[in-house]
Amino acid sequence: MIVLQIMGERYPFSHFPMFSNLGEKSFWFQVENDQQEVLPYVTCFRFRASYLSKALKKETNILRKQGMDKDEAMKQASQTLLAYLLARATPELKNELAAGGLNMVEVTVSVVDDRLQEKRRVLATLHQP
Repeated sequence: MIVLQIMGERYPFSHFPMFSNLGEKSFWFQVENDQQEVLPYVTCFRFRASYLSKALKKETNILRKQGMDKDEAMKQASQTLLAYLLARATPELKNELAAGGLNMVEVTVSVVDDRLQEKRRVLATLHQP
């Protein structure tokens, strides 16, 4: 006990409390084409997936401060972000992605009756001729 007390929280003697109790719900955002295929952010849009939720949250907060309700702000922010991603698309993919259409989708996974349940919600759609 004395040795462990002196060592404190050091690997391999840590108990990592942040992973000991996972939440009941988790979510992420993804961009899909018209066939519901998930598009890789880096190779298609030169953008990191980890930035998407941060950018979406920031844009939504700006719209909420302007008086927009939560759902409408999320939809408009998603639409804006989809247009931004399309503008960043690699030149060889830009026309193909625009013609086929893009969807911003929120995927939520939750525990219901001791089973995982996945729900998809399309937040925005972008189609260009």
